[in-house]
Amino acid sequence: MQGTGSLYDVLGAAPLFGRLPRPDEENSPVVAISFRLWQQRFAGDRAVVGKQLILNHQPYTIVGVMPRGFHFPRPDIDLLTTL
Repeated sequence: MQGTGSLYDVLGAAPLFGRLPRPDEENSPVVAISFRLWQQRFAGDRAVVGKQLILNHQPYTIVGVMPRGFHFPRPDIDLLTTL
């Protein structure tokens, strides 16, 4: 899901660890991932922060992992990035 960097503040969202994309990173290739994706693709490895994912043929750096139960706007959204 893409949103402005301040959207996460409005939602009161906080990562399990790492951080969320910041407002000054709009249009930057950074992403926070869902707890579900962290478990399924990265086996719950805390060293995931700083690793890269390829999205639309472009590398994005993982900056954080969201806590279990954080779902916005739907439970099937696994990537949070800025516009």
